[in-house]
Amino acid sequence: MGSFIPIGIDLGALSSRTACLKRKIEIISGNIKDKSTPIVVYFADDYLKIGDRNEEEYFKTKNFIFGFQKLIGLNYNDFGVQKLITTLGNNYYKIVNLKGKPGISILIDGEEKIFEPEVIVSLFLYKLKQDAMHCSNAAVLTVPSYFNTCQRQSFNKAAKFAGLKVLQILNKSTACAIAYAYESIDSDEGKKNILIYNLDTDYFDVAIVSVEGNEFTVLAREGDENLTGENIDDRLFNFIIEQFQSLYLENVLEGDPTEIKKLSKQVKHIRVSLLKNKSTKVSFNNYKVEITIDQYNEICSNIFQSTINIVDKVLDDTRIQKLDIDNIVLIGEYGRTPGIKKLLSEVFPNQSLCMDINSEEAAVTGAAILASVLTNSPYANEFKGFKLNELPPTAPQVATQVNNNTSQF
Repeated sequence: MGSFIPIGIDLGALSSRTACLKRKIEIISGNIKDKSTPIVVYFADDYLKIGDRNEEEYFKTKNFIFGFQKLIGLNYNDFGVQKLITTLGNNYYKIVNLKGKPGISILIDGEEKIFEPEVIVSLFLYKLKQDAMHCSNAAVLTVPSYFNTCQRQSFNKAAKFAGLKVLQILNKSTACAIAYAYESIDSDEGKKNILIYNLDTDYFDVAIVSVEGNEFTVLAREGDENLTGENIDDRLFNFIIEQFQSLYLENVLEGDPTEIKKLSKQVKHIRVSLLKNKSTKVSFNNYKVEITIDQYNEICSNIFQSTINIVDKVLDDTRIQKLDIDNIVLIGEYGRTPGIKKLLSEVFPNQSLCMDINSEEAAVTGAAILASVLTNSPYANEFKGFKLNELPPTAPQVATQVNNNTSQF
């Protein structure tokens, strides 16, 4: 039976998850601790490592590739590509202009090799396929809701090149709604309007999904790929540096990329600590400072408010009254921040915020469920009559026909 079981795949900003539906959802991963695979590829002269957690060994080399999934289906001059180029600077691999498209440039045996992002994505997806060898190659893959038609087509092409049979490309917010309904809503409860609030590392989106029995209808969605959890971490990082410099009157980092990376890693732990505590102490080398939740909420207040403005827009687009929203589901690594919860509670004073669902596994759970439905898996019997009414993807602003002559499909 195992070889006929389809899978769901969720490629996040930093890591990926794969799952299948048997008697329950099973997460498939080579890592027991958090059940995820880092989205990294390392090219050595004579070998290739994909999804390796020992990234410290390779991180300083320019053949260590990460963030490549953000380039797929884009033109070189698109904002997302230029943003990643700025992030990489001179410390990591190069992104070059490959006839109007982004190309990933690395050195192998001293010779420059340029790869299309789709090639790197396909290598990574092939690794996930190999990790799920006990399942079939049929898969539903999630993408951010803002992905346009070109990005989806490129992602689909990369998946097929990896040997996957693509059943559907599914919006993450829709996948989360399916997962939430699966775990928290009885099919006989009647119609429910679910608002999915998803603030993740590299984008924000919100969707309103109507659920009635096993019928899911996406009423509206809106997002902003420039409104991200990274913005929050950057604010917190810069604030900590300012506090250090104010207290110690010296340049804490002096532009050292290794030191910057060390402090950047601490930022996540600081942010997570502030989810539960009113303050947290930050120690870095010989510097120490205390950061409070009030300071955190203040420095990020306009980011939080920007997400609420998008929530208001989605409500206006659907003409749904706030009282008609039955469930507000918080998804994403940043969506459960106290400042955000406070603002959402002010917008929806009569509704509770739903945080029971596993935020990191919601999208892959929904993808695995849909994969089972689409293949008529015997494990999907409770989803008989399943119907999904999805909104069409956005069209790309610019479409460029490219005929690359290197590392191409």
